[in-house]
Amino acid sequence: MRRAIVLFALGACSDDGSVVETTGARSQPVTNLAATPASPTDVIVARVAGRPIYSSCVQAQAVHAGTARAALDECIAFELLAQAAEARGYGEDDEVIEATRTALASRLVETGFEATHQRAESLEPYLSQVLQRDRRPEAMPELRASSYARVNLERTATPAEDAAAKGIVGAIAAELAGQDGLMPADLATAAARRPGPPAVVYADVKPLPVQGLDAPYAQALFSIDQVGHIAGPVRTAYGYDVVLLTAIEPAYTLTRERREAGVVPELRRQVFDRWVKEIEKTSGTQVEMDPQRVIAILAEDPS
Repeated sequence: MRRAIVLFALGACSDDGSVVETTGARSQPVTNLAATPASPTDVIVARVAGRPIYSSCVQAQAVHAGTARAALDECIAFELLAQAAEARGYGEDDEVIEATRTALASRLVETGFEATHQRAESLEPYLSQVLQRDRRPEAMPELRASSYARVNLERTATPAEDAAAKGIVGAIAAELAGQDGLMPADLATAAARRPGPPAVVYADVKPLPVQGLDAPYAQALFSIDQVGHIAGPVRTAYGYDVVLLTAIEPAYTLTRERREAGVVPELRRQVFDRWVKEIEKTSGTQVEMDPQRVIAILAEDPS
């Protein structure tokens, strides 16, 4: 799990727990820059100014370098560059130190969290608790998204009003009939070309099952053979409609695996937060914040 970790530097703590402001340049690199063996059997194949070049470096570089000799040359070149950068004081550079801190934190996440929380089972018992609260039925019906152009009409409309509404919607349907790949914008444009009266309204409808729609509207929508085709004019509870099918979500069985896929990403984030809190607790680390500054930062957050 890749995660951006934001650290607020609020000062170092003295022995009595008070906040100490730290200033001035750092006198030494943040960490030892010498290469380390990848395993107990990792052997030294060369040295640069006394610092080792290990066989694991050569093996890793050979994947891209092509030959063992070219890989060894790249490892030696990297060590030369690292030592030259260190000699110039780059080991004390703020960007280098921050990159090292980020790498250290990322490595801890990889080995301490990702390595043990890849599978859904590792999130128990929290996962089972979340799934127990999921009341969706096992058989999920087909959903269809749509758009419509409509002339609103009361059930008590006169025959003349009914004919006028049907005529306008019928003209829109005739214009678009037989066309493939229609988009909502096409229907909206066709509706806008007929200002009325009576007025034509346009709207998009989210994916819904048959049961979630007005019956005549649903019958027309679910009779359309493919996305991008229309049906109508159809008399609904609201007026006369031209219906455009914009998307289909097929019916499926909501297995445990599908339920897990929907909740595991957020659940992993929550478990990760608990893991970080446990590190804070067991290490005895004291976290201090400036309440006023924190409030100001949160107030500036556009999200």
